[in-house]
Amino acid sequence: MRMVDRLVPGVTAVTPHARYYALHGLVAAHAEAGGLDASAARTLLRRAEVALAAVSFAHHPEGLEWLPRAHGVDAMAGRLRAGVVPVGDDAGWERYLDECAGRLGHPLTRFALGLPLPADDDKHFQDLLPVSWDERFTDDVEAGLDEDDAEDLAAEHDPGAGRSGADTAALPDLRQADREVRRRYRRLVERVVAFASELAPPERMLVVRLTLWIVAAGAWPPGDKGWPPLLSRAVCALGGKDLPARIEPQVGSLAAVALAVLRSHAPRYETTPETLAFNEASGAVRHLLASVDPAYVAEYTALLDTAFGPAVDRAAVLDVASDVVSDDPLADAVWSLAEKGRDVHRHGASLLHVTGRFSNPALVALEAVGAAEDAPLVGAWAGSGPDSGADAAPGSDSGSGSDSDAVSGPDVVSGSDSGAGAWALVVWRRPDLVVVDARRAVPLWRHYRLTGLVGPRALAAQRGFGSAASVSHGPRNQPFELARDVLSDLSLTGPRPPRCEP
Repeated sequence: MRMVDRLVPGVTAVTPHARYYALHGLVAAHAEAGGLDASAARTLLRRAEVALAAVSFAHHPEGLEWLPRAHGVDAMAGRLRAGVVPVGDDAGWERYLDECAGRLGHPLTRFALGLPLPADDDKHFQDLLPVSWDERFTDDVEAGLDEDDAEDLAAEHDPGAGRSGADTAALPDLRQADREVRRRYRRLVERVVAFASELAPPERMLVVRLTLWIVAAGAWPPGDKGWPPLLSRAVCALGGKDLPARIEPQVGSLAAVALAVLRSHAPRYETTPETLAFNEASGAVRHLLASVDPAYVAEYTALLDTAFGPAVDRAAVLDVASDVVSDDPLADAVWSLAEKGRDVHRHGASLLHVTGRFSNPALVALEAVGAAEDAPLVGAWAGSGPDSGADAAPGSDSGSGSDSDAVSGPDVVSGSDSGAGAWALVVWRRPDLVVVDARRAVPLWRHYRLTGLVGPRALAAQRGFGSAASVSHGPRNQPFELARDVLSDLSLTGPRPPRCEP
């Protein structure tokens, strides 16, 4: 027997069964020697088990039917009798779905992965392969789901029903439930989110989708902002390295929907807990958003519109995903200033223009620059003078018209007539802040150097430049060398704002 062990490791001469504990050790040693990560090692082990089960099935003697079959043989018997067990990508995908269904059940698997119901549903999941059970998931999550009827919640909407009942389907209204029922649903979300990062991809997707539905159903009372951090943590868990390539469109699309919901509750200019929750989640899943599929977005937004409104329109979700992927500080600034009621548009890659009449346009331009302070170079005009446009370089970033992306809002900070014709330009190139203040006939040029934690946004919050270190360059009615440099970097021949058509 010792010689058999040496010649054929993992096989015993006493019984026809493969020695699976020895097999696991052999695979572990191979994985360590080959530098495989945990996901690749699990894949190798499953493939080895399939191969050994097939060998055991083929060589199990008829005279030894009284012996239990080797591990995995009974589960594969139907496929093996058909004469072939495919091992290509499609077979791997089917096995993956089988494993998911073994852990979650068919309705929750489809619910998590956004998959339609197969036409031959009665046969599609036959002959399930053995799966690795997560004891903690089984004990904690499934018990919680049974207690709070989460599977019934998911089953009320059938993703594969062709949307024939979409007009009548609706989430249960937890706002009408008593306080204890709502508390149980909130507790369910807290429990599953707490260890979502330890789960496999389908379970992590299930956590995100159930969280969205439970929030939309009204488990949290209006004004209670306890759920955005939970949804953010669940989304962060989606960005693991163990995602099969086949489900990246589903994961990216689900992440985009969740981000759109978070974005709708997160102010862009102010830093709030909701803003921090969005920023953390978007950073964790940015790499997945390139795989967003509009069809899956439509699936994952189903029944959410009543609670979240336009935020979960397909176009809105795709816009949020695009903004996160592009990571453009000026694009974010346009939206954040519009949320504050500014009438703002963009000129080219590095310039913003806030139009209106302002008694102190330099503070308004500083606010705009602060909204985009993460950009390496950004300039912002506020107001417009009667001779505006005279100094704009033809074809440069300062051009107006079709090159600007405008978002308008009410001018809630406009000054009196004393601000008519006043304008200012503020340019930020870390650590230098250049201010051109044209409230009088002759513009004044100022230079501030910001160090430490103080940036344009902080100055704007203080409503002045008093805490910034001023750098002297002689008479303030003349541009200095640094000012000419930053204007050149912005492709401007002068500081005046362009004339923009209303």
